[in-house]
Amino acid sequence: MNAALAWHSGAAGQPGPGRPSSEDNHLDAPQAGLWAVADGMGGHRDGALASAMLVEGLHAALLPLAPLG
Repeated sequence: MNAALAWHSGAAGQPGPGRPSSEDNHLDAPQAGLWAVADGMGGHRDGALASAMLVEGLHAALLPLAPLG
């Protein structure tokens, strides 16, 4: 018997205590079996940019290699 697996995912975020916004980012690519969370390190300079660059880099580098992608 072959049973198909189905992945369902979601993401939510909120600013940490005393923070005006969240600098976190995530990658959600279930078609490739690829998920990632990048902590923006709130309070550090360009934390949002750093987490966005990480997610974009993972997407660009790994998605083409994914067996399901």
